[in-house]
Amino acid sequence: MALGECHSRDYGSGMDDNDGVPPITSAELLLEVPGGADLLRWFEGRVPSFHDAEVLTLALDRKAEIGNVRIYTFELTPDLDEKGFFVLTKHVAVSFQLSGITNLELTDFNHQNVIDGLLLSRTESGGFRLELEPCWGLFGFIEAQTVTIGIEPGKP
Repeated sequence: MALGECHSRDYGSGMDDNDGVPPITSAELLLEVPGGADLLRWFEGRVPSFHDAEVLTLALDRKAEIGNVRIYTFELTPDLDEKGFFVLTKHVAVSFQLSGITNLELTDFNHQNVIDGLLLSRTESGGFRLELEPCWGLFGFIEAQTVTIGIEPGKP
């Protein structure tokens, strides 16, 4: 699948209705999350879209009710390189550690898991919902009581 070929999902479906709370990732919400300020600093104050990002790791621990999603992302610039490809900067692996998992629905995990975008929002109960928008491979959501963000600058 080529850059820009991902298609956003239908937010009228049950999987995305988030109990009536619209999905949104904002700088204000990221600042409430441990590690969120580091992510914003890495992207110079902008909220990253995670468009064409790749899920590197998905780990779930049933007993501890925790999960970790590690995603490689970057900033897509309007500049083109000598081969005519968009120049990518701000390469980083971002980890989302989710504790107290209350709900999840994930599907289509395979050898390459590219997402169209990532949405972090609050649930009605005050927890968090991490949503991976589909492109190629894994997509779905995880809801948890808490989330912590970690960043590893550079290409993985």
